[in-house]
Amino acid sequence: MRLILWHWFWLFFTLVSPSWSLSSDGLALLALSKNLILPSSISSNWSASNATPCNWDGVGCNKRNRVISLDLSSSGVSGSLGPEIGLLKYLKTLSLSANNISGSIPPELGNCSMLEQLDLSQNLLSSKIPASIGDLKKLLSLSLYNNSLSGTIPEELFKNQFLEEVYLHYNQLSGSIPFSIGEMTSLRFLWLHENMLSGALPSSIGNCSKLEEIYLLYNQLSHCLPESLSNI
Repeated sequence: MRLILWHWFWLFFTLVSPSWSLSSDGLALLALSKNLILPSSISSNWSASNATPCNWDGVGCNKRNRVISLDLSSSGVSGSLGPEIGLLKYLKTLSLSANNISGSIPPELGNCSMLEQLDLSQNLLSSKIPASIGDLKKLLSLSLYNNSLSGTIPEELFKNQFLEEVYLHYNQLSGSIPFSIGEMTSLRFLWLHENMLSGALPSSIGNCSKLEEIYLLYNQLSHCLPESLSNI
């Protein structure tokens, strides 16, 4: 009887233990891959039998084996980006550009508080930009261009004093440019062309003293430019 019980215990442990040995970041990535459809050349490398995901294609880790980068740009990825992305607490770079990812941007992305580079450009993303992106206080570069994003630009997004690059062009964004843009004192590049933005350019933009490039063509904006632009 004991031999039979031991046999079943050994069989159970053999079948299940690989996922037990995988780190929490690895488990989060595997959960993410349930909705994010990876090509076989990548998915075959993402194995639960590894202790960490640090050798997986597109994954980068720090010295403590925590995932700090996920770069699957131009990799033939499809499907959608699930809420599990918010479990990668040490993530600094997320680049999924030039794929066929659809659906909306999960608000849980705002939980990646260490994120510095976010590039979801050239996909099939739709719906609104979640306000939680404004919670990414360490974000330096945001690229969401060439999607089908709609709705207004969240005011919270333009309150980041460290954000240097914002690329939201070639979408279907509407409404006005948030007045909070004046709080983006590190802003250097702002590309908002080819949207449906309306109203006037806020006078607060005069506070963006480091601004180098701004593209607003092909919107419905007022042609009157604020005098504060002379401060730049």
